[in-house]
Order: sequence, then C-alpha cells, then structure tokens
Amino acid sequence: MDWQGIVEATIPAKKELSILEFGLGDGTEYLLDNFKFVFSHELIRSDYWYQKTVDRFKDRTNWKHKLVLFDDIGFKDYDPNLPSTLLYDIQKLMIEYKFDVVFIDGDYHVRGDIADFILRIHLPKYLIIHDTNFAWLEDGYDRIMLNTDYYDVVEDKTGEGTKIFVRK
Repeated sequence: MDWQGIVEATIPAKKELSILEFGLGDGTEYLLDNFKFVFSHELIRSDYWYQKTVDRFKDRTNWKHKLVLFDDIGFKDYDPNLPSTLLYDIQKLMIEYKFDVVFIDGDYHVRGDIADFILRIHLPKYLIIHDTNFAWLEDGYDRIMLNTDYYDVVEDKTGEGTKIFVRK
C-alpha cells in the first residue's frame, strides 16, 4: 500500500470521485474510506482472495465488486491480446459508472495493456498504475502509448513504485 502517499498528494476531493479498482485486498479499505464510490474488478485464477475480501468489506455501502476467473474468459497471463470478454466488461463498467479514477494493481501481468486500453478510449481524470519500479516490463507497462497531449505523469519511486496519469 505504498501508493497511498502519491494518491493523497495528487488527487484532491477524493470524496467526490468514483474509482474502478483492478484487483482488491488490503488497499481496498483505503479506497472505501477515501472515495465516494469504489468498484473492485478482480481478475484472478481462484476465488479464495476475492471471497475473503468480500467478507471483510461486505457492509460497505459505497462498494460494488465483480469476480472474473481466468479460465471463464480464456485469459492467459502475460498475453497482451486481452480477451474480448474482458475488454467488453471494462467498456461496460466505464460507460455505466463514468469512473473519475482507475487504479490498476491486479495479480496479473497485462496491467499495461489494460491501462492503455482505458487511457486511449475513456480518458479518465486519473489513472494509477502500481509496481512500476521493478515490474515495468513484466507487467506490460512499456506497452502504454500515452498521449502526452492529454496526460501529465506524476511518479513516486517509494516502495514498488507508482505512477499517476493526470488528465490535463
């Protein structure tokens, strides 16, 4: 959860913003406490961690969540060719909820491909990527084709590293 400092410093008025979180866990509590609305999208191999987190935060009224299992959509970790089912799911969520912020910290290695898809099509006010110090290539962050006409980048090298793309 070494990303909280940069989020605090970079994103004002969080209580007025909605956030789509890819992945869920301990950091979800911070998001629930600080944002108006949180939607956690968990893409994972098994439901153990998801169920544990849902049980922990089940009484939160500003939270919705969804579990997507790798096998159910033909997801292959490290493959930048994201399944059409996943892309459709992301599209549907972004259109339905009009998220102000997107946070990508899931337990898979196509984070950059998901970020690129969202940045190109939906232009959120903020998009946060985590684990940038040591997993830049492994997580596919090098495949983000950032349009610098639309976004500035704020970076924090603390811990695992975090970058926030801030829409101009």
